[in-house]
Amino acid sequence: WQHIERALNDAQATGAAESQQKAFRQIAHMHYMEGDYDKALSYLSRLHEDPRCTGRERLFVVRLMANTLGNLARYVAARPIFREAISLAEALGNDTELAYNRSNLALMILIPLGQFKQAHNLQQLVEPVFTTPKQRLVFLFNRAELLVASGDWDGLAEVVVEQEALLTQLEIKDT
Repeated sequence: WQHIERALNDAQATGAAESQQKAFRQIAHMHYMEGDYDKALSYLSRLHEDPRCTGRERLFVVRLMANTLGNLARYVAARPIFREAISLAEALGNDTELAYNRSNLALMILIPLGQFKQAHNLQQLVEPVFTTPKQRLVFLFNRAELLVASGDWDGLAEVVVEQEALLTQLEIKDT
C-alpha cells in the first residue's frame, strides 16, 4: 500500500494524469480484492468520470466497477455499467472480455433479479468461448447458480455430473 500511495501522491504533485490513473486503478483493484467494495467504487467512479480514461484502461475500470456494484447488490446501477463494458469489449474486439462481462451480468445481476430467461440467453452466448477445462468448470458453476435459482433440478443434476468429470480431469482433490 505504501508504494502505491507514494506513487499516487507523486503523480498528484506533478500533475502526471496517466500515473495518477494507474495508481487509482491499482488502489481500486486492491480494495476490490480485499472486499472493500465501497472504497474500490470511490476510486473507480473517479476514473469512470475521467474523459482521459479510454480504451483497454477504461474496459478494466468499467468491468471492475460493474462487478463491484454487483457485489454491493446495486443491481440497477450495475446494469448500465455492465452494458458499457460489453459495448467496449465489442468495440475493442476483445472476445474474452466480452464473454466474461456477459457471464458476470447474468450471474451477478440477472439471476438475483429473477430474470432467468435473459440470464440463460447470455449464458448460451458465452458458452462456446469457454473451451478449456478450467473455463468450462467456471461456466458450469455459473450455470449451476442459474439452475438452482430457477429450480431446474434435473438440469442441475446434469451440470453436477459434468463438473465432477471435469474436476477429475483437472485432478482437483476433494479435501
